[in-house]
Amino acid sequence: MDISGTVQNFGSNNITDFDLVYTINGTDVSTTYSVSGIDIAYGETYYFTHDVQYDFATADTYTVEVEISNVNGGVDENAENDVLSIDVDAAEGVVQRKPLNEVFTSSTCGYCPDDNANIDAITLDPANIDACTLIKYKVSWPGDGDPYQTPMAADRVSFYGITGVPAFFVDANEDAGDTYTQTDLDTYAAVPAFFEIDGEHTIVGDQVDIDVTITPNVNFTGVCHVVVVEKETTGNIGTNGETEFHNVMMAMLPTSAGTTVDLTAGVPYNFSVSKDMSDTFVEETYDCEVVMFLQNPGTQEVMQSNYSVLNNTGSDLILTDVEVVSTITDCVYSDASEIQVTLYNYGVDDITEFDVQYIVDGGVPVTETVTYTILAGDTYTYTFPTTVDLSALGVHEITAECSFASDVYTENNSGETSVLSGDDAITIDITFDDYPGETSWDLVYQATSTVIAEGSLYTGTSTSEEICILSTSCYTFTIYDAYGDGICCSYGSGSYTVTRGCVVMASGGEFGASESSDISIPIDITLDDITICPGETITFPAVGMGTYDVDAVSIDNNTPATTTVTYTIEEGGVCEVSETFDVIVLDDALDITPEDITVCKGEAITFLSGVGTFDTATVSNTTVAVTTVTYSINEGTTCESSTTFDVTVLEAPEAVITEEADFTLTTTSTDDIQWYLDYVLIDGETGQSYVCTADGDYYAIMSNANCSTQSNTITITGTFAELFSAEGLNVFPNPTDSKLYVEFKEYSELTVKVLDYTGKTILERNINSGEYIDVSELAAGVYFVDVKNMNNEGGMYKIVVE
Repeated sequence: MDISGTVQNFGSNNITDFDLVYTINGTDVSTTYSVSGIDIAYGETYYFTHDVQYDFATADTYTVEVEISNVNGGVDENAENDVLSIDVDAAEGVVQRKPLNEVFTSSTCGYCPDDNANIDAITLDPANIDACTLIKYKVSWPGDGDPYQTPMAADRVSFYGITGVPAFFVDANEDAGDTYTQTDLDTYAAVPAFFEIDGEHTIVGDQVDIDVTITPNVNFTGVCHVVVVEKETTGNIGTNGETEFHNVMMAMLPTSAGTTVDLTAGVPYNFSVSKDMSDTFVEETYDCEVVMFLQNPGTQEVMQSNYSVLNNTGSDLILTDVEVVSTITDCVYSDASEIQVTLYNYGVDDITEFDVQYIVDGGVPVTETVTYTILAGDTYTYTFPTTVDLSALGVHEITAECSFASDVYTENNSGETSVLSGDDAITIDITFDDYPGETSWDLVYQATSTVIAEGSLYTGTSTSEEICILSTSCYTFTIYDAYGDGICCSYGSGSYTVTRGCVVMASGGEFGASESSDISIPIDITLDDITICPGETITFPAVGMGTYDVDAVSIDNNTPATTTVTYTIEEGGVCEVSETFDVIVLDDALDITPEDITVCKGEAITFLSGVGTFDTATVSNTTVAVTTVTYSINEGTTCESSTTFDVTVLEAPEAVITEEADFTLTTTSTDDIQWYLDYVLIDGETGQSYVCTADGDYYAIMSNANCSTQSNTITITGTFAELFSAEGLNVFPNPTDSKLYVEFKEYSELTVKVLDYTGKTILERNINSGEYIDVSELAAGVYFVDVKNMNNEGGMYKIVVE
């Protein structure tokens, strides 16, 4: 084998020649190989091959060391980087590589279906089954993630450092799943491999036992992973429209860390692992297979992979499917429907005779002994010659089982299905957004939580689908969007409606990952209250699908009373619906005796409270009039009764007061007048004007022979405030009708002037302190009193003369 390598010039001078030797395992030194006639500038490289090959005669690990010297005929400027060594594993032979395809995916991932479909088409092509292996790891995102997510899958996510799905690796090399081609697979398969991995496994019930043999052609220390996958699953449907999934990882044995192996070239390595699959997501253990692969955990390099070979012993007959074959007319299954069962021989022996049986709705078993040869590994579909009547409305449950004498495992011998004969239908109309493949839906029968219809994997612009249902049952319709942005309005204007006849039961378009709506039973008859006169017949609406909680004839139709009746559909069922109405037997006697009402204009008119109605169309409290009002009960019935009374509206006095400049309040009313201050009657003040004698709120009440009216309110302030005053000066009483005393301490001679509201002096007197002036000749009103002593000191007061 050639010993080759690369040198690079890091020196200041060009390299024109050098010598080279190699050493194997530190002892076997080659001859000197001289390289000349070259010109390697700074930074440039030169590829060399020693002129003497080395014979790696036996499979082993060799240390190859290469050294250069005599650079440009002298000593290298830096001899520390003149030696380089590597370890070389010499193999005893080369084998065909089977690339390992690892897919990280989720049924909630909107971009995963395209990748999965493309990868499956290549790796599961019958022509490639023996050329590669495939494992699908279900992850916990986006959203809630795949229902079959496991911690072991999460460990592989961490191992590769994956941050998004879909993610695709071939022999640990990240690739693009949506553009993966047969040429890509062939390129990976062309890389030499140095290990054979073979395995045999048995599956009995839930128990899987695997024996693994690794035949190495080189020495190697690493990890061998053994992975149980299920070839097809349907129980992990999510929101991205996929309905079946392939080669789904169910268990990594013994753990996700695998089995550490220390391999010596030419020496086979054997180990065994086992697993009870009952605690996994496996749907059908007979549908499982085993993938084995050898990996370097440090570099992540995958050395080889392969499928294990099933090596079951004994006989195992499995019932894999139960179907109903029938004509369906107006949502009703035929009264001569056929039952089919599909059987799979999972054993190693042919089966020539077996029994099959079905039961419909828990009834009498129908059993047949069948003589037919099912070859080992083959499938057979059997149709029972005895038909069954499935035309009765409702959900019919069909169970089936198979058996034969030598069956080694009987837990997989039964199956079931259900069909619905309906009397009604709903229509599901969906207009998709720009990504119809992201949309899916299902319809669940609430009584049993059974999915009775579903749709997905759409490619067109719209769909309209009619689904048979029971009119007396309830359902839940759920629409999903794999990307999580609904079907409107980010990428197109999609929408959906669910209709039952002409009634829209659900509709929308703007939602996130999903939206659910109850499709419930509507009340099928009109339930208005029933009102009768005493003695009349009570008649309920014609009954629909439901029942009344009382009979009409049981209600007393002679005694006035109200009876509440309940109408119920699906009583005691999952979706019981009820509605109530009243049966009213009227009282034909008047319940009140209205008397005549008299009010003043503007006052509220209040009628007595009764069960009947008042004819008030012509009654107005703003118009002086006498109006006759009719009070009626049971209007429009044969027991109608009525009476009349008068409403008299009387004229009320006008009541307006105004303030004059001298604190005098006046009114133009000629009716009886009474003045009030702060809501207290002012005794004797009944004239058209009033001089305010105190601060406060003033109003007047005007009265005529029948009515009284309160005027507006006027607030008076500052009536008696002293304008200014010297200390010791006092003027009293105030108000007064004659004598007005003046006191000014320490002063005897005072000048007192009385001024009117305009400031004109109308009275002036010289008095001594403590004397009075006579104001009895002054007209009633407000005046100002100016008091001065001989030093021109004093003050001014506002007084009221009555």
